[in-house]
Amino acid sequence: MTQTLARTPETVDSKNSLESAKVLNECCAQKTVCRFELIHNGYSTSATLIKLHPQGIELRISADDANEPLIEQAICSISFSVGPTICAFLGHVIDVRVLTSHERKVFVTVPDRLFATNLRRSFRVPVVMDSGLEVRVWTADGVKHWVSACDVAESGIEIEFETGKVPTLKVGGRLDIELRFRNEIVKRTAEIRRIAGPRCGLSFGSNVEETDREQAARLSRFVISLQQIWLKNRIK
Repeated sequence: MTQTLARTPETVDSKNSLESAKVLNECCAQKTVCRFELIHNGYSTSATLIKLHPQGIELRISADDANEPLIEQAICSISFSVGPTICAFLGHVIDVRVLTSHERKVFVTVPDRLFATNLRRSFRVPVVMDSGLEVRVWTADGVKHWVSACDVAESGIEIEFETGKVPTLKVGGRLDIELRFRNEIVKRTAEIRRIAGPRCGLSFGSNVEETDREQAARLSRFVISLQQIWLKNRIK
């Protein structure tokens, strides 16, 4: 198992990989939040990248379920965001040290390269409550509704209507939507893809007109900024 994980995978396309040492050192300096998951049982929790050592990466795990056993040599996956890029790798746990009753220091092996993919159009960024993003939609009958944004991506958004003020909607229908953030406005027409109680998943679709492309570029900036706010909030 150790030999398999330590070997650099020749089959990984260089366009979809990044040098691990450089990226991880930068992330450790910023105390980037990552997702730690054990492959054998699906246990998943948030962790913080602390320091890259010769033997592997040091993580700090703080969770209510700190009693979950972290077995040495267990295979795990680590994923995290670097700007608009999502990075991930497989490693195995080489050491676990208990710091407090709710905090552990974990060391994980890392490969020479990380798998990387730009998921800005598909990765949904959770919207922090006090992020400053304001959203309103208009139904087909012209009625305006102020809604909350649950998560957002360049390709779509999930919104939630106020309790008792959910309009009659159907999958495949369309809504006009306006997003206000930091004195900028994005206006799009969205297709309803999913309805679950007061929540509604919307897709912005592809852009053809020049004005749509301008709105899409502005939305891209929104998503990147909201992602940074979310990551900073996770670190606190």
